[in-house]
Amino acid sequence: RMQAIFFLQPLIFTFTLFYFSFVHAEIEFQIKGVSGAPETNIEIYLSSLDVPRHADDEEYLSEIKKSALSALTVFGYYQPEIIVEVNGDETSAIVELDIKIGPLTYITESNIKLQGEGKDAPYFLKQIDSFLIGVNDPLKHANYESAKSSLKILARRYGYFDAKFEKSRVDVSSLNNSASVHLWFNTGPRYQFGELIFPSELPAGKYVKSLLNFKVGDPFDTRVLSNFNADLNATGY
Repeated sequence: RMQAIFFLQPLIFTFTLFYFSFVHAEIEFQIKGVSGAPETNIEIYLSSLDVPRHADDEEYLSEIKKSALSALTVFGYYQPEIIVEVNGDETSAIVELDIKIGPLTYITESNIKLQGEGKDAPYFLKQIDSFLIGVNDPLKHANYESAKSSLKILARRYGYFDAKFEKSRVDVSSLNNSASVHLWFNTGPRYQFGELIFPSELPAGKYVKSLLNFKVGDPFDTRVLSNFNADLNATGY
């Protein structure tokens, strides 16, 4: 019986690599008409844009305008006039933004509601009184986000672990330069301290328990727990 023997020779593939060099335009921004925090915010927004090969790219200029507008709405300016001009050549240019910032938007309705077991808790009520999102306050989105964040932080500290916003929205009327703020926070129930359980018998168990600064059924408070942990760490156990 004849046997066929095949010899496999390695195939050599030659790859030719092509390198493309994409030259981006060198762009400098000049912002006129605004200063301080709004100007800084515009610069931050513009720095995140992808730089095109040519500074006068229409899509790029459109994105510049949109970014500047977004940066200003953060501070409550919803009707700025923004003119974008490019000076220089295609690869090295100065992009000038001439801005008329327009009227500031003010809050004309502030609808803040506190619901749940913590609705009458003094720490929540005091925090709400400090909010800068009341009627006649200028609309600044940082103040709105800060208000939301502070309620969530308080809820975690005092054991309202099921807390949530039933409604959180800002409605802006550019025509009237006015805004309505809706913030409904439901604290849910407040959790309580349970029994301290050791995973195994500890020789110093009784001593550790003597350091307890809370008892079963006490309302949860992260600072109370932190103080207990600090006392425990100080013992070396």
